[in-house]
Amino acid sequence: MKKLASLLLVLGLAAPALAGQPRVLVVDPDRAGTNVRDAPSGKIVDVIPYAAPNSPDSVRERRVVTLLSNEGKWFKVAYSGGEGYVHRSMLGVCASGTEDGAPVLFKSPSPEAKRTASIADGTRARPLAFFVDDRGTAWLNAEILEGPRKGATGWLHENCFLAIPYEENLNNCWRRRR
Repeated sequence: MKKLASLLLVLGLAAPALAGQPRVLVVDPDRAGTNVRDAPSGKIVDVIPYAAPNSPDSVRERRVVTLLSNEGKWFKVAYSGGEGYVHRSMLGVCASGTEDGAPVLFKSPSPEAKRTASIADGTRARPLAFFVDDRGTAWLNAEILEGPRKGATGWLHENCFLAIPYEENLNNCWRRRR
């Protein structure tokens, strides 16, 4: 039973306290790993290991973190080792289309807001901030890092961004372009 609970936690299926919080991918290419700090610009308290293509699942899964809060250019994150702060430049998502079409950037975190741009499926983006609305829907304020909309910012609905673990067969937008 303990092993099943651990597996569910790693897979993100047993975290009701984090429901609605956005999940993003640690994209830091440093083979020494990504520093986790006790506060923004604070003391290093842990390191999220680098994930090479042949890394065990447990290492690749640690590269997916849940955003808890944002403070300037830092995010407080929950990960398999605990909680701490990671600089936003170390995080990313893959834009993901829905059955309604291509991923869309909104001017504000609301489906009624003006649509500012459509972006290509699989486009790399960096989180700048996040918001969870009163319905529990996560919105990610993101900067587009490539393509014709490079540099554009706007809000992505939770259905339009993914944090996919580092696996070649999942066509991860961060892995395939390294």
